[in-house]
Amino acid sequence: MKAAFSTDLTMQELKIYMLPVAMIVGALGQGWLYRLAPAMPWLLFFMLLFSFARIAPRDVVFHRLHLYLLSIQLAGCLGLYFILLPWDPVIAQAVLICVLAPTATAAAVITGLLGGSVGFLTTYILAGNILVSVAAPVLFSFVGVNQELPFWISVWGIGKQVMPVLIFPLLLAWLIRWCLPPLQRWLIRGSQIPLYLWAVSLTIVTGRTVHFLLEQDRPNYLTEFSIAGLTLVICLLQFVAGRRL
Repeated sequence: MKAAFSTDLTMQELKIYMLPVAMIVGALGQGWLYRLAPAMPWLLFFMLLFSFARIAPRDVVFHRLHLYLLSIQLAGCLGLYFILLPWDPVIAQAVLICVLAPTATAAAVITGLLGGSVGFLTTYILAGNILVSVAAPVLFSFVGVNQELPFWISVWGIGKQVMPVLIFPLLLAWLIRWCLPPLQRWLIRGSQIPLYLWAVSLTIVTGRTVHFLLEQDRPNYLTEFSIAGLTLVICLLQFVAGRRL
């Protein structure tokens, strides 16, 4: 039976089913999984530490393609906001945030697993977070969100969320590269570990999202499903545009 299991369910198949299973478990266990949300920054930290162990400082270089992607991000969020504003201001704001939000930190992990350039994406993540830190306070005050917050307080509020999760693991990975090469080699050999950490993170995020949807006081399902549908379309369009570029 053990031999049959190892034959029928290979490691590759486990990878395929892991993420859907993580979302299902998160939805079913939302009643207690949402309480694990404080662990998310630590999971992201170690996910990125394993991924960043593969890149050297010279790999983090700004290319012209980064400028194109950031331009799509900034122009796209404004364009879609003004298109959707006459329909529903809440949906328009949600779509603006969806497009403006920087690339997920987990994208560096997935890029590495797919054989892409972790250095290129790391540079894009850093540039995207800098763009959002500067642009978001301006845009949010323009669309009527948190107008009372001063600009630099808003910038600091975004930066202090980004630095521990993104900057610290990058600097630690480079410090390990210079000071502890054996540990760096161990991190590189553990290339599959970030995938499992991502699965755990996805389980917690799904549980937290489902818990919010079930426990909200005055739900507006039409607005929520509209945002979900538009978000799906936007993500697909961004994926296609990024792949073509």
